[in-house]
Amino acid sequence: MKVEIVPYQPAHLRAMALQPKQEFIGAWVNSDYPEALAAAPGISYSAVRGDEVLACAGLAEQWTGRMLAWALLARGIGGGFVVIDRAVKRCLEAAPARRIEAHVDAEFLPAQRWVERLGFNREGLMRAFSVDGRDFQLWARVR
Repeated sequence: MKVEIVPYQPAHLRAMALQPKQEFIGAWVNSDYPEALAAAPGISYSAVRGDEVLACAGLAEQWTGRMLAWALLARGIGGGFVVIDRAVKRCLEAAPARRIEAHVDAEFLPAQRWVERLGFNREGLMRAFSVDGRDFQLWARVR
């Protein structure tokens, strides 16, 4: 079945089984967090395959010229990642911001490799950054 990129809806995030490295966000999924992502100024979308939600992602404007990239991926994403990767690349290229940031779990090497392939550079370590106290890295893509 074909993977489609569609406008993000809070119900998409609530329906998704998050990958293990992002399960800590699960408690937020049952709060107003999915709606906050939808309401943030910027761009957001979901990747779906039939009734299955594979990813929710976007760029939230922090202020003019600066955006925060976010992506939540499902477990068992498989071959759907190729379509998601291409969509994210197109979104980044079209973004009006001079600076785009990403926050990546300091122990999640596949995510670090992905943001690096997307053109981000690591800028530093943010200690005890996540809701559960884990360290994250700050990455940025600057034009």
